[in-house]
Amino acid sequence: MNKWTFSLIISLAQILCAEFAFASSQDEHQIAAVMKQQFGKTDSPIAVDPIAIEGNYAVADWLQSGRGGRTLLHKLKGQWFILICGGHGLTEADVLEAIGMKRAAAIRLATTLRLAESKLSPSNRKLVDGFEGMVKLD
Repeated sequence: MNKWTFSLIISLAQILCAEFAFASSQDEHQIAAVMKQQFGKTDSPIAVDPIAIEGNYAVADWLQSGRGGRTLLHKLKGQWFILICGGHGLTEADVLEAIGMKRAAAIRLATTLRLAESKLSPSNRKLVDGFEGMVKLD
């Protein structure tokens, strides 16, 4: 492979990575906005972080007024919609698959979420795990 071809390949890879990062950042912004609109209150703001995205599904952790949990979202026609609020179950590939994700995508989302959540403090981790049950939203 000559230097010109190698440089072209590197440039294309950088462009693709930048586009992916921009799209991911844009999705994260939209997800946080949907959650803040749905659950945020003037006297009780909601913090949304981290957000793990796999294709048209995402799991977002949230904290609000000493409570926390996770939300499963689905992207349809360019818009993110909240499907389910839950706790620890939304970190498990089997649960995500039972909800409707394909097995491989559910495994990737669960893995990405666990990696993102590894940066949470123990107290915040306890809060997001503390949401009991699952609540389906329409």
